[in-house]
This record gives sequence, C-alpha cells and structure tokens, in this order.
Amino acid sequence: MPVANCSVDPAVHDFVAGEVFWMRLLHGDETVATQVFRMIGTDDYVGMIRDHTLFFGKHPSGFRDFRMLDAAGVPVIGGLVAQLSGLYIKPTWRRARLADGMRLVAAWTRLSHSFTARNLMADWSVSLLEERVATPRMIEDLYGYPHATELFETYIPYLARHEVVTLVWMSAEELVGSVVSRPRPVGRSAHPLSRTAG
Repeated sequence: MPVANCSVDPAVHDFVAGEVFWMRLLHGDETVATQVFRMIGTDDYVGMIRDHTLFFGKHPSGFRDFRMLDAAGVPVIGGLVAQLSGLYIKPTWRRARLADGMRLVAAWTRLSHSFTARNLMADWSVSLLEERVATPRMIEDLYGYPHATELFETYIPYLARHEVVTLVWMSAEELVGSVVSRPRPVGRSAHPLSRTAG
C-alpha cells in the first residue's frame, strides 16, 4: 500500500467526517488501485503550503531546509479544493490496459477527476508530485492536469530525502472539460503542458 503523506495524516490533523477519504479499485478481493482525497476549504491553498499548515496543521513543521520556488504563474487557488494524493497501482497491474487501449493508471485518474467534478463539486483539483513522477508525460497524459509548476523544495522526513515538489492544478471548468472530452492516447498531446519553471 502507498505511504500517505502528512497532509492526510489524522495523527497531525483534526479532520471532520468526509474531509479525507480513500477510493479503492477492487478485482475480486484484490486491491488494484487507490486514491486519497482531501477536501480543503481555503482562501489560499498555496499559502497553506507556504506556512506548512497544509502538512502539519497546528503542529510544528517537520520539514527541513524548506524553500518556496517561484509561484508567479500559479493562480489564487481558493474555495473548495480537492487535493488528490496516495495514487497507487499494484505493480502487477501497472501495464494493464482497457479494451480501448487506455492505460489503467490513466483510466483510474480519469475516474478520480470525474468523481471530483460530479460528486464533490470542487472549485479546484490539485496534487503535489515528487520529482520522479513530475514529467510532462506523466502530468498531462496519465494524471490529466493541464498546469504544473515546481513550487517548493525541502527535506521530507517521511520520504527520507530532499525533494523538489511540483504543484499541478486545474479549475472546475477544466475539470469538467477533462471528464467530458475523449482522452488522448498516451504520448500524443494536442497542446503543450502549461508549465512554469521554478
């Protein structure tokens, strides 16, 4: 199972019912994929990253050598924000494809976006990505986000390493558009990813 990061850890946050929950894909009794959602009501999501309350709530920050990068291209992300994390595909299923050829990971994230748009009615969908998965192909073609920027760098205790963390996001309008449009085949982007270098 994946390691859930501290932004969804009940040990450091006083969550209310429905604020954080898991979605799980089963094949019989086998867990094939997971995704964790955190619903955040805020005027400034990036501000919660800057002051570390997103990760540690009222507790002291556990980050070391934290530094914000250039966030000039990031809009004000506020209202009801759906943060997606904990994406996991069981290794034996990672090469699986649907009947139309779509990768399982792409189908799973598409289902997550559909759930966010239709059931949660969020104003924004966001995720924070480790450097190893923050490639344009992964962000746009598999995770389905049109915007990305390297937002901060820090030593992350639960990963036991220094990381440059990328914020990906889309608005409610983009979220709905991503659900109703037919997904592109992996590796064939119709438009370049909107990416701001940190």
